[in-house]
Amino acid sequence: MRILVATTWFPSPGHPQVGAFVARDVAALAARHEVRVVHLVAPHLATVGASWRPEDLEDDASRRPCVERGQDVVDGVQVLDLPGLDPVAVRVRRVVTDLRRPDHLVRAGRVVLGAARGADVLHTAALSSLLPLAVRRVPVPWVHTEHWHGVSSTEGDPLPLRLATPALRRLLLRPDVVTAVSELATSPVRALRGDRPSVVVPCLVPPPERVPARRAPGGRLRLVAVGGLVPGKRPLLAVETLAALRDLGQDAELTWVGAGPLR
Repeated sequence: MRILVATTWFPSPGHPQVGAFVARDVAALAARHEVRVVHLVAPHLATVGASWRPEDLEDDASRRPCVERGQDVVDGVQVLDLPGLDPVAVRVRRVVTDLRRPDHLVRAGRVVLGAARGADVLHTAALSSLLPLAVRRVPVPWVHTEHWHGVSSTEGDPLPLRLATPALRRLLLRPDVVTAVSELATSPVRALRGDRPSVVVPCLVPPPERVPARRAPGGRLRLVAVGGLVPGKRPLLAVETLAALRDLGQDAELTWVGAGPLR
């Protein structure tokens, strides 16, 4: 099957942590199908960042998997080598897309639909990826995967985002099928879409080579969180929770796996 994935969230040189959840889906699909990606990359993520290394880029400049300054659209080949999955190489077209600019949305929609003409299925990922297709007719079967927490709750989000969320949620009426990773995330989608297909597709979690033994009860309580150290993931709440447990006399520790500005 020929699958076109269109997404605003995808890793790139200098920004390998962005959209890792989408990359895992792409890698799993590419193991069995022909997959191409249209990455609608935000301008501030479009160029190689300060942390890039020369070996992150291919020798052939025409196939570099990044967007360099002065370019709006570039094609490349990107190798996805993710834990628990076999490495795969996928073709990626990056389109610089500022979602606040109507001209960028028009261009992004045109590129996505042009690429979709050679596909059997269009698979969009992340709610913002639906914006360029909001008023366009998609000529192929369309599946959307939603990861955003705001579909189920906007508590703690900035006021402008909370005000815009109802209109954004209605974009989920467009695809033929919408998937989310849990029943909690899928329930509000199902309520919005009614009889239209809304399906739970769990996260990809490779089985461990060795199942760790259970800890003896009554020992130290170990809390583990995985995610970026950014306000939206609320790491400070995790620290406050740890402090509250210790104030109650509970021996507890917190391990946060991730990086970000709140480190």
